[in-house]
Amino acid sequence: MIETYSIDILYSLTKHLTPSSPKDALVRVVAKFADGVETNESERCDRLVELVIKKDMQARTSELKYLRSEEADLDEQDGGEDLVELAALNKKLEGGGEVS
Repeated sequence: MIETYSIDILYSLTKHLTPSSPKDALVRVVAKFADGVETNESERCDRLVELVIKKDMQARTSELKYLRSEEADLDEQDGGEDLVELAALNKKLEGGGEVS
C-alpha cells in the first residue's frame, strides 16, 4: 500500500511542478533520483522503475481480467462497446493504473 502512495505522490509532484516552479522545485525532485547516476549508485531510480512497472502490471491485469469476464459480455450486450471501454478503464484505475 505504501508503494502505491509513493508512486502517486511522485506522479503528482512531477505532473504539477514545472521548470518555472518556485525555488527550482522540479529540478530538486528530479535531482533526488538522479543522485548517484554517474557513479552507478542508482538504487532510487531502479526502485522507482520497479514500483511503476509493478503498478502498471496490476492495472493491466485488472483490466484484462474484466475484459475476459462474463460481466464484460453482459455490459457489451446492455450498452455496447463504449460501456465496456469505460468499465475496463474503471477496472484499470481501481487496479492501480493511470489514464494514459
